[in-house]
Amino acid sequence: MADWETVREIALSFPEAEEDTAGSRPTFRVRGKLFAWMARERDGGGLAVRVEDAWLIQAPKRLAAEFLAGS
Repeated sequence: MADWETVREIALSFPEAEEDTAGSRPTFRVRGKLFAWMARERDGGGLAVRVEDAWLIQAPKRLAAEFLAGS
């Protein structure tokens, strides 16, 4: 499993991705929509979702299409 700094680098590499917090846990959003977050310790900690898949689901369709076209 990747460490949280690696997850952060990956999440912020996506267009319009922003880092925020929920309580004391880091979260990542695209245009205000949550796409990745650190799970609570009581839920096992770690990453809650697959970052790229989550970003593609939450990103506006045009932004996601532009990202995929550039891949």
